Amino acid sequence: CAAFAVGGIPELIEPGRTGMLAQPFDAGELAAGIRACIEQSAAYGAQARRFVEQRLAPEPVAAGYREAYADALRGG
Repeated sequence: CAAFAVGGIPELIEPGRTGMLAQPFDAGELAAGIRACIEQSAAYGAQARRFVEQRLAPEPVAAGYREAYADALRGG
């Protein structure tokens, strides 16, 4: 995935591992990121799948919510 580094996107893309991030609205940098993603599609794809399985699957997301709620209840 190649995208501009805005909003929550940087939390979902690890530059050089799961895709590329371009400075906001820098079309040349985004184009270079797209080229890099095409050239590295197999490697980025495998890393992106691992990222999703480890961080965005229901189990780790639910664990994160449980931890956040437990911290809130402890006053943290």
